[in-house]
Amino acid sequence: MDLNKLKAEMPFKWRVQSQNEYNAQVVAYVDSRQVQDKLDEVVGPENWQCDYKVINDNLYAGVAIRDEKGEWVWKWDCGVESNTEKEKGEASDAFKRAAVKWGVGRFLYAMPLQKIKTKKHTNGKSYPCDDSGNILWDGDTLTDYVNSKVNGGGGRSNPEKYKKPTEAPTYATPNKPTWSKKVQDRAGKVEKDGLKGSALLIKYLPQYNERMGTNYKAIPELDTDEKLTSLITFVEDIPPTGLV
Repeated sequence: MDLNKLKAEMPFKWRVQSQNEYNAQVVAYVDSRQVQDKLDEVVGPENWQCDYKVINDNLYAGVAIRDEKGEWVWKWDCGVESNTEKEKGEASDAFKRAAVKWGVGRFLYAMPLQKIKTKKHTNGKSYPCDDSGNILWDGDTLTDYVNSKVNGGGGRSNPEKYKKPTEAPTYATPNKPTWSKKVQDRAGKVEKDGLKGSALLIKYLPQYNERMGTNYKAIPELDTDEKLTSLITFVEDIPPTGLV
């Protein structure tokens, strides 16, 4: 696990920060799902978690990563409400800000705002537009256009750096788990010897491999309900340490 990889640049998008009848300022950003994918890719889905708490009426999100001793290290930050979905936007913003403290998306803070033209619609409102006066109605179109303008006023001096992602994010394991919610809930509730959930399951994974003749390195490799349930049952059947 190389946590420095969390600081690496990743695909990003553009959104309008402010606009008037003359121009719009747009800012680079990543959404919460992209942040989750980056954490999955670098540390593994089983090695990070998030939580939320309210302090002085402010919503804080925490992102924890399991260290080499199997202990959780937390970093917290609060967010701001969005203009559309108040609670959801605030939770997402807090989560992303907490992830920034681990390095995810930190490179975005060094990127300058971009300024593009706006055009007045028949409804009287102004919207961002391209050089030909075509209104950029959605985020994907806006991102494509701004990416074509950065680094050279119309040219893309480094298209590889700013290209949009064309492939699904990669995961630390060959197959993405297909667990049902029921099995995931059961995995999260299993508890023994002061450990709970994935922390407990990964502790007993070597013993499970020895018993079953398998060679799993991480929990997501048990990528079906049947496989994960087998591990959960194995752990549940082990007597607590104090009774051995």
